[in-house]
Amino acid sequence: MARNLDNALDNVEMTYQDAILIANDMCADFFKEINEFIEKIKTKINTIGTDDLRLAILHLSLKSFSLADTKEKTLLKQEIAETLRKEKYSQIFNSTDGSIGIRENTAVLQSSEEIVVELIYDYVASAFKTKVDEVHRIVDSLKTILMSKMQELKITNSNMEAI
Repeated sequence: MARNLDNALDNVEMTYQDAILIANDMCADFFKEINEFIEKIKTKINTIGTDDLRLAILHLSLKSFSLADTKEKTLLKQEIAETLRKEKYSQIFNSTDGSIGIRENTAVLQSSEEIVVELIYDYVASAFKTKVDEVHRIVDSLKTILMSKMQELKITNSNMEAI
């Protein structure tokens, strides 16, 4: 049993490694600029000025706008992958002889590539949705930081006028 379990785990890991490389490749170009920009902001978040914060908010909002369109396209690809998987499964199921159990097993075995492709597109669509959501959260955080800095500036200016 343990050897079968180890083999099953190894098969999952091998398939995962192949699938995640493909999925990450599909996302990389779209996420690269956003990830680099956010890393740059992280390194100077304590020293960034209000004008730079405004520009960062604008830049990320524009990237989110562009990414949202691509996100919707990945959802369409996800639906197409599911439809193609179901189509192949049905074709194989209908063309196979035997009991329902045998036909189902044969259809699953012969459509396993389509199943994995569907899973890849599920992941990609989810990754795009998550990235858009996270960009919105970062923009909201930057807005909060901007408001705090503006309030600090206002207090500092009030104190300077009082002197």
